[in-house]
Order: sequence, then structure tokens, then C-alpha cells
Amino acid sequence: MKFQEFIKKLQHLSETKKIIIIFAVVAMVAPILGYFWFSSASYHISKIGEPVNSVNLPSIDLPNLDNILPDTDQAQTADSSAKDISTADWKTYTNAQYGFEIKYPPYLEPAETGIPDASIKFINKDQNVNINWVFFGLTPNTDNSLFDEQVQRVQEGEKSGYEKGGIVRILNNFYVEDKKAITYETIGWPSHIPSVDTIIEYKNGVITLQIYGQNEINIDNLNRKDFSEYSDLENINNQMLSTFKFTQ
Repeated sequence: MKFQEFIKKLQHLSETKKIIIIFAVVAMVAPILGYFWFSSASYHISKIGEPVNSVNLPSIDLPNLDNILPDTDQAQTADSSAKDISTADWKTYTNAQYGFEIKYPPYLEPAETGIPDASIKFINKDQNVNINWVFFGLTPNTDNSLFDEQVQRVQEGEKSGYEKGGIVRILNNFYVEDKKAITYETIGWPSHIPSVDTIIEYKNGVITLQIYGQNEINIDNLNRKDFSEYSDLENINNQMLSTFKFTQ
């Protein structure tokens, strides 16, 4: 029977018979459609376990990235070398009387201070580094103030401004072993010579590491929060502090 004749006869039937016939047709067609759907799905699922190179994928030409991205190993090595600064060839200053020591780089030459048994001064011999000299050692407590009181003075000095010299900013509050410590930046007056100072709690005084700059810095840069001219001082401060330890 042609499809058109089937439709005409269907139109003359009652609603009940129409419903019965429609259900009968669906019941016959559904298994056939289901079979084709299942066969197609099974074929595609079977491809999931195959290696990628066995699947017929369209070919896409990608740009050569060899000259764009660095080799992974080279990138990691460069990054590590930038952060890992060896102090293996540094000399060591030891204060056996007060029980502490620190390493210093080869371009710093030891010099005497007014209190040679408690401290030492280093003169910079490398003109490419913006450092004049470095002071390290025990600072006698001449005014009976404790470490916490000296820190309070630093904090108050930071708030009072630096237009005529003083504390520029506090860099870090930390501990050296179980002793409290603080690092801060200063600027001189009338010459704008920078320094990075660290004081470490020690009995009735403090141990001081002061890195004093060679060249004046631009105070306008500080007002713009540009502290890049302190970078040499910050670097040597951090490197030397990483070698500091108490020996007794």
C-alpha cells in the first residue's frame, strides 16, 4: 500500500482506531531505529581505546614554536641561577667574644672600628656596586633602651617622613633563630645617601648590620614609591643575613 492511500484510509477511521494504528506503527519502527542507533554508538565507543595516531583525524599545520618558547630545562636553569647566589667563596667574620658570625663577599675589605672587640667595618672595593661601607657587630646599649623600644623609635621615625633624612620604610620584621630582628631603609640629609639597616635582639644591646650607600639617590623617586635605588643595598643585606648565626 502506498503511503498516500494509507493516510486517506487513516483519516476515515475513528479516533480510537487511529491511536491504535499509530502505536502499532511506532512499535514496529522503534526497534529498527534503535538497532541503527546502537550500531552507530557501538562503533564510535570502540574507537575510544585506540591510540590517537590510529584515528583518522584532520591534519592541521601548527606554527613552529622552537624559536618562540625556550627549552623547559633551560628556562628552569636560568630562573634558578638568578635566585641562587652562592656564598661559597665568601670569607667569615667571627666574634668569639660575643658569640656570632657572618660571611661577607670578596669585594668587601675589613677595616677597624672604634670598638674592634665588638664590631667590624668593611670597605667596598667594587665600584659597580652602590655600596660605600658595611658595619656589622654589637652596638652597646648606651641609653638603657631594649630592642622593642628601638623598634618603636624606628616605627615612629617612619611615620614622621624623610624629607630631611630619616626612616624611609620598614622592609621586614622577622626572627634570627629565636631573636627578634627588623630591617629598614633610611636616607641621609643634606646628602641623600641611602642605607639599609638591620638590628637583631641581643642581651642588653643589639647586633647591627648597616649597609651604607655610595651614591645619592633621587628623593622624588621615593615619593613615587620607586625604591629601585636601594636594590644593591637590599641584595647584600639579604645575602649577608642569610649567613649570620649565633655561635654560643
